[in-house]
Amino acid sequence: MTIFASILAILALLTGGGAGTVYAAQDSMPNEMLYSLKIASEEFRLNMADDPDQELALMLQFAQRRSDEIQSLMAEGIEPTAETMLQLSQQTQQAMQMAGELDGTAMLQVQNMMQNQLQQMLNLPECESEECTMLMEQTRTMLQTQLMLADGEGQGQQQGPPDEDAGQGQDEPQGQAAPNEDAAQGEGGPNEDAGQGQDEPQGQGAPSEDSGQPDGSPGAGNAGGAGAHNGK
Repeated sequence: MTIFASILAILALLTGGGAGTVYAAQDSMPNEMLYSLKIASEEFRLNMADDPDQELALMLQFAQRRSDEIQSLMAEGIEPTAETMLQLSQQTQQAMQMAGELDGTAMLQVQNMMQNQLQQMLNLPECESEECTMLMEQTRTMLQTQLMLADGEGQGQQQGPPDEDAGQGQDEPQGQAAPNEDAAQGEGGPNEDAGQGQDEPQGQGAPSEDSGQPDGSPGAGNAGGAGAHNGK
């Protein structure tokens, strides 16, 4: 389809009046002759995109076009065909796939587009045919499902950095080793002081010896006095 679209766009430029015809085709509707050229030119622009961001921007633009075209058709009383609804579904899903390979901002852009598309589908008048009613219901279900998936992927991308931070935060117990060591040292300090305090009874030996000397002095004095008395 991509090769066919590119060839069709080139042929239109060569044989259909050049850039003027391609430009005029941009306003065409699915029920008009130049619409196929419009789709071909979109495919050509996608193929010429320089980077994924530009490609996603174009896909978002074209997918929104499909939703706007369906809204315009229904406003004129024209029911969209299955091909038109299929193009909307395919381009919306392709935009989501592209955003999944980029960052959370890209996914948010896709979500905003799908929310707008879903609102448009809900505000459309009721279809007259059963086929149109079925196609509308399928499209609404598709958009709701894709929105749920996009929301889940968007949250997953946003939670990536917090998980890494949380992993770093889990290393804090290793950092708590210092407070534990300090606490152990702090507890050791009182124990050592308590040990030193228990050594005080050894220090009290000196007072015991000193107290022995005063007790001995009176004894020695008494002995000396008795000797002197005996001498006399």
